Amino acid sequence: MSSTLVYDAVKARLVDQLGGTYPIRDWEEIETALQRETAAWISIEDSGGANELNSVGSPSSNWVTDNGFIDVHALVPSTGGLSPARVVAEQIRTALMFQQFTLTEGHLRTLTVEPPDTGYIHNGLWHSMRVTMNYSHQYARPTAA
Repeated sequence: MSSTLVYDAVKARLVDQLGGTYPIRDWEEIETALQRETAAWISIEDSGGANELNSVGSPSSNWVTDNGFIDVHALVPSTGGLSPARVVAEQIRTALMFQQFTLTEGHLRTLTVEPPDTGYIHNGLWHSMRVTMNYSHQYARPTAA
């Protein structure tokens, strides 16, 4: 799971780039949003990750790398098929590709943004396409003595 810092930075980027066009929802809101939304929208899902200690120096200068994935889902009404979802997914991909995010702690960058893939939801009312962003967040962290 990504840190709150990483998740918030990715969400802020999507809100900045696409929030004026599409509502941006957290994955936890999916059930409610599926019932309330009427047009295309985007949902962000924290897909996982792992922390790794990269260097061992003095206790105050250890570097940690948080590598992980965030899935971003483009959801569209099923009346238009998957083609409109692909358009939204490509916009998501463009917004996240090759980014270096400004954070209060460490450096966050996009490693890869995969091409859109068939999503999880095809329930007769909605279709979804998934875009997976692979990231690396490096920061200094003191270790326990």
